[in-house]
Amino acid sequence: MENIKLPFRLEIPLKEIIYMESESNYTQIYVDSDKKKIIASKSLCHVTAGIDTQAFIRINRSQVINIAYIKKYLDFNNFALITLKNGQVLRTSRRRKDYFLKVISL
Repeated sequence: MENIKLPFRLEIPLKEIIYMESESNYTQIYVDSDKKKIIASKSLCHVTAGIDTQAFIRINRSQVINIAYIKKYLDFNNFALITLKNGQVLRTSRRRKDYFLKVISL
């Protein structure tokens, strides 16, 4: 799967997605090419169903990031801070920190 299909026949190439964020029953998709966000009327779980898990990683309950857009990260005791190439700083949850570090080190 190389595109995410959204309502109204909108398709977004996966390689252009920086990260996705849950907002109740909606998902905000931040895209590199537009420098803006797209709001999908589906939950994050439905939007991410079927995408390549090697290119994207869920870092907490409400955010999924594209590994290709990670600029740097800082490892703390209970969490990691991730800086993306667009300047956005995101935080992992305690439970997903070790998985994040494992995937990044591969």
